[in-house]
Amino acid sequence: MPALVVGVVTCNSEEIIERTLAAIHAQDYPQVTVLVADNASTDRTRELVTEQFPAVGLIALAENNGPNPARNRIVERAGDGLALILDDDCIPTPGCFQRLVEAALARPEAAAFGARVVYLSDPQRIQFDGALVHYLGEAVQLNGGRRVGDVADATHEVTGLGAGCMLIRGAAWREVGGFDEYLVFGREDGELVQRLLIAGHRAFVVPSAVVLHDYTPRALSAGFYQVRNRWLVMLGLYRLRTLLLLAPALLVHELAMAAFLLAQGEFGTYLRANLAVLRGLPQVRAKRRQVAAFRRVPDSAFLGCGAITVRAELLERHGWRARVKRALDIFYAGYWRLVRRFV
Repeated sequence: MPALVVGVVTCNSEEIIERTLAAIHAQDYPQVTVLVADNASTDRTRELVTEQFPAVGLIALAENNGPNPARNRIVERAGDGLALILDDDCIPTPGCFQRLVEAALARPEAAAFGARVVYLSDPQRIQFDGALVHYLGEAVQLNGGRRVGDVADATHEVTGLGAGCMLIRGAAWREVGGFDEYLVFGREDGELVQRLLIAGHRAFVVPSAVVLHDYTPRALSAGFYQVRNRWLVMLGLYRLRTLLLLAPALLVHELAMAAFLLAQGEFGTYLRANLAVLRGLPQVRAKRRQVAAFRRVPDSAFLGCGAITVRAELLERHGWRARVKRALDIFYAGYWRLVRRFV
């Protein structure tokens, strides 16, 4: 088996970091270098790592600018080899690393591999089995909420992965410019995968490699970066023809999102996020030049359509919201059938 760099991205995790590192050390993998990239913790996270796990390398970042700077520092250590990135609340089960690396060895054309993510509180229920990238810049999560026994466990190709547990080839990561640190938080992991696909690589989920996620639902406080980054990703990666073809559906979706955030009392967040998109246009232009240098496939190779994933608790309190969402999903699917051959 090839050497493997495993890095945990963390911040203020003194209550859980020992559990995650213990699970990493319990993996039966022959050549592994373990790192913790700490985003300016103010608790005892760093002290616990150095005291309890002296063999673990500590990357101490002076500022917390989101997870991507930490992820880049981890993958740098792997050179052109394999790097496995973990969030501090994702606990790898036995054999997880071995199965991810075996999948990578069997598929040299692929650049990124994800584990099956299940809930720590209910290990038989799937949270994330990879995703399909919706042409509107959203995600269609695969098998979310389904029972493990009801879903096939074969390795399958995807167009979206999360960095809760992601294996990356260092050479491919370098080819596309690494994780985008300007995005800070929200869609920042999937954006790297999209660039890898544009460069002609592939991505897979390996369901036999399982991580337990100590999941806590996020409030809408992350809405600013979700709204901002969706547009930054689309403007930076999609070809101009694609954006023009999708414009009518994008307008409908934008109106729906604005109405939803208005109903949630978050319309100010929506406006601030869109103003931030305008301020980010220089980064968009730089990203488009970067992507043009390695683009090998059309946008249709990584874009698709399906029921956009929305957290259930945001819909269940008002039945009309679920009905509106179903109607929008039907409209988006019909529109995609009309334009996808031209994308």
